[in-house]
Amino acid sequence: MGVGIGEATLSPSAYSIIADYFKPHQLGLAISVFGIGSAAGSGIALIIGGAIVNVTTSIDRMALPVLGPVHGWGLVFLMVGLPGLLVAALMLTVREPQRRDILTDADSTRASAGTAVPVSEVVSYLRRNARTMACLLLGFAMHAISGYGLISWMPTFFQRTYGWNPGDAGILYGTMNATLGSFGAVFAGWLADRLRARGHADSRLRVGVLSSLLILPTGVLFPIVGNETATVTILAFYACFSSFALGLGPVAVQEVMPNQMRGQASALYILALAFLGLTVGPTGVALLTDYVFADETALNHSMAIVAGLAMPTAATLLWLGRKPFVQSLAGKEHWLSQQ
Repeated sequence: MGVGIGEATLSPSAYSIIADYFKPHQLGLAISVFGIGSAAGSGIALIIGGAIVNVTTSIDRMALPVLGPVHGWGLVFLMVGLPGLLVAALMLTVREPQRRDILTDADSTRASAGTAVPVSEVVSYLRRNARTMACLLLGFAMHAISGYGLISWMPTFFQRTYGWNPGDAGILYGTMNATLGSFGAVFAGWLADRLRARGHADSRLRVGVLSSLLILPTGVLFPIVGNETATVTILAFYACFSSFALGLGPVAVQEVMPNQMRGQASALYILALAFLGLTVGPTGVALLTDYVFADETALNHSMAIVAGLAMPTAATLLWLGRKPFVQSLAGKEHWLSQQ
């Protein structure tokens, strides 16, 4: 619950702050660099966690001060999580930026970025841009379904298919995610910014479609190719392509929403990705394995099916969202000028 509260408050606040720190044509790269924290952080956690798992599997219990006896698996959580308390102190060095796109009234009651906008007004604005937000939320949620579905079962896949132990599988994919995943996130943000600077207002969605089409073959093939070397090679490309969306969806939400609505809209975006991604993705793989194939060795086919269904859906939704997104951008500028 504590981790969930922290995650829920972190990203909406960070996205909004970054959107005011950087100009629109720099925003994709900026938020993608922020997204490296997710790609590299999860990768490093898998690497360290995998190494710790290998060490602690022989430990039944260990007595710790204050906490008392802790099982080996509990030590993994403690050793991976405790450094975060030190890193959190770095937030004290972050300065509040000058806010842009501020909503104002004739009597200036909302002239300050710190003045809250009623939820009803946010809902009304979202309704006016329902097609845009639906395509954004559902399109990138398909990425989350595929991503969470595959990464959640990655160690088990290597264990059942090639006889690896979970720790080694975590180290492998963690290394890929920390390196190739970070590169993919930054490259996608840079590419979207370049397209935006050249006049393509829908650049975030264009690159999102490209990402979907690149993930499709790699996400389907690596689980079923049946050769260890080929699996690892294709997985490396998948790790890169699957990180593209880290800096695309959040930027699109910041671009289409007025300043004082960014936090709430970002929270809605994250809710859609987490709710659909973390429920449908891993559970979908499990249900296919248990009830469709009724064979635990068919896990690889279940993973391929989830990626094979989610990615074409994502590409279609993001492609259809391009025109409404451009209309929403124009509508936001007009709406702000009338406030």
